[in-house]
Amino acid sequence: MAGEDSHSVPAPFPGQPHDSPPSRTPVGEPHGCASLYGIDLATPLKGCRILIADSSPFSRKTLTRFLNWFGVTDVVFAKDGRDVLDRVTGIGANLILLDTNLGSLTGIETCRLLRALPAGRDVPILLQTTSHSDQTRARCFQAGASDVISKPVNPGELIARVGYHLERRAMITELKTFRDRIERDLALARAMQLALIPKPERVATAAHARGLTIDFRFESCDEIGGDFWSLHEVDDDRLGILVADFSGHGIAAALNAFRFEALVSRRTKAEQADPGAMLTNLNTELCDILPLGQYCTAFYGVLDARHRTLTYASAAQPNPFLSGPGGRITTLDGSGVYLGCWPGERYDNRHADLEPEGFLFLYSDVLTESPDHLGTTLEESGLKTLVTIASQNEHPLATLLNIFAAPRPHPPQDDLTAVWVGWPNLRSSPPA
Repeated sequence: MAGEDSHSVPAPFPGQPHDSPPSRTPVGEPHGCASLYGIDLATPLKGCRILIADSSPFSRKTLTRFLNWFGVTDVVFAKDGRDVLDRVTGIGANLILLDTNLGSLTGIETCRLLRALPAGRDVPILLQTTSHSDQTRARCFQAGASDVISKPVNPGELIARVGYHLERRAMITELKTFRDRIERDLALARAMQLALIPKPERVATAAHARGLTIDFRFESCDEIGGDFWSLHEVDDDRLGILVADFSGHGIAAALNAFRFEALVSRRTKAEQADPGAMLTNLNTELCDILPLGQYCTAFYGVLDARHRTLTYASAAQPNPFLSGPGGRITTLDGSGVYLGCWPGERYDNRHADLEPEGFLFLYSDVLTESPDHLGTTLEESGLKTLVTIASQNEHPLATLLNIFAAPRPHPPQDDLTAVWVGWPNLRSSPPA
């Protein structure tokens, strides 16, 4: 900076040396606290770099002196707008001071072009102008200026505005860094949650061995959610399916889903064969670990391919749909007390027969409670109609979800779990 021109910078205030700011001690502050117009100087921004583009060497020196007072010592210069655009990527400026009068490429146009560059998209840009008209200031802001400073520059105003934008930029950068870290953590948590869900290959193998077909869809409305489902191979004939939905969604619900999976994985074969005992024991353990006000709905059913029966227990899960005699669709009883609310609650087994070439459809309440573009929800009766239509299709679950999504332009605001179990190869009559 020294030797750039032969102009000397007069002390802005009588009796002040060239290299130090005006000092005064406001009432109530300790003696010797350096401030300017009540603004504390030497703010911890010494690591910040400021790029100045001004056609006047005198103005550049004056601005530099003011910034030094503020504690900013890393100041670089550009001779005109083109120079700014050429150098902005490599400089890594934390803030840019542009004079509106930069020659053929004005400061306003330079600001507009900077905002189109990755290196200039987020950096604070302060435009200096001698014009006091509203029209000029409006053009500055339309070009993307963060702020506008009038010339000749008032040192107190400059320091206040530069300090505000540097501190705001530092805060935004810190928030973005925090957000990026949270996004990485959520992506990892989502991968872990998806790892809990049965793999399609395992589902297909377990289903085929028992003359069943299983199609499923699992989606979270956030990065992670509180829905859960699992598959349990009780023996060569019996297959258990557990569907659960924790209250809320997001991180808290996902943590509960992880806890739930740990409990489910410890269940014995005897529990897996007995849905009532399975939910009773899960409820006892959830009551000990779930925070007050959090709970879980669940359905656990065991399909017996040999005896063509379904044995199930439920805890306030949406009523499943089962294909009955002659293809008629019946609604199973999904009522029961939420898991994790009342210790000592017992869950009873219920039974249903599996009709040849029938199906069982399990789902979360997002299908019955999500409004369409008119604000109308399907409710259970409307979903039953969709199930009836979908059951006539070669791919019933995909058909149902496509019909459901068509009048809903936005994704549902809740987690989705849907499991469609069919038995096209089930024996026409049970063994004697």
